[in-house]
Amino acid sequence: MTVGLAVLFALGRVEVWHVYVTLVRPRGGGDLPAPGRAGLISLMVPETHFARVQGFNQMLQGVLTIASPPLGRFSWVAAHAGVLAIDVVTALIGIVVAIVVAVPSHPGRLPGKRHREAVLLARPREGMAYIRAGREWWPS
Repeated sequence: MTVGLAVLFALGRVEVWHVYVTLVRPRGGGDLPAPGRAGLISLMVPETHFARVQGFNQMLQGVLTIASPPLGRFSWVAAHAGVLAIDVVTALIGIVVAIVVAVPSHPGRLPGKRHREAVLLARPREGMAYIRAGREWWPS
């Protein structure tokens, strides 16, 4: 969609609704990759560094939230429609990195299909049994 918007800018045929559609599109699916990222972090980072990596990710999200609007405005003034090319190039870099980087597998963390299914069914059963038993929910 960004490439299409860049073409419309180059042809001088862009309209406001084109920009709105392009801006709304990422927000619709922007949070879908989050669980996958979290799963990849747990596979690629040693357990002793989980807290540090998660803290860094949270800090980076905060910095990006604050810095993005002024950087976007500066980029638009400096490069105008070239900002869309920056968006496309960075997306391509992300795709290439995702293809090239090997994700390690940990047999202890990735059980076989039957075991996964058993665990997925057992956990809710255990929770319901705990609730039915009428035990105190909050530790004293």
